[in-house]
Amino acid sequence: MGYTLKIGQAVRRYDNERRMDQIDCEKVFLKEAPAFGELTDHTNVRMPSYSIWEIFAEEVGLYNFFFDKEMGLLNGADGVFPLTQAHKEVIDAACAAYVERYPFVFSVKAIDSLSEENFHFERLRWLKFWTDWALTNCDTPIFLNEQ
Repeated sequence: MGYTLKIGQAVRRYDNERRMDQIDCEKVFLKEAPAFGELTDHTNVRMPSYSIWEIFAEEVGLYNFFFDKEMGLLNGADGVFPLTQAHKEVIDAACAAYVERYPFVFSVKAIDSLSEENFHFERLRWLKFWTDWALTNCDTPIFLNEQ
């Protein structure tokens, strides 16, 4: 079990099972987007396990950003949270602090030689890339935890 996380343009879709409209996020593929050797490479979608994402959030200093009971991105109504410039600033600060703490992190190339810090950095890089992209290219940018 795990999350299905999406960052991008909010779209309204009708859910036949629930018989109601719901907010979804358009799936986007960009060749220049981060890739990790996974099915979701180059897309605005990630599907981490619950435990991996929680460990990642703790290690990169974003635990409250995701898990705060009132304002955490994973606690939005129906899994949806509007993205703002303030979110970008928090992510940018986390990226800068992480690279300063672990200056040896680099983009994934040889998966068998990577440390846990490299994998956290790649998740952080995905988060930054798609948040920046959404705030620049979307009329209604969102962070979605698909439920």
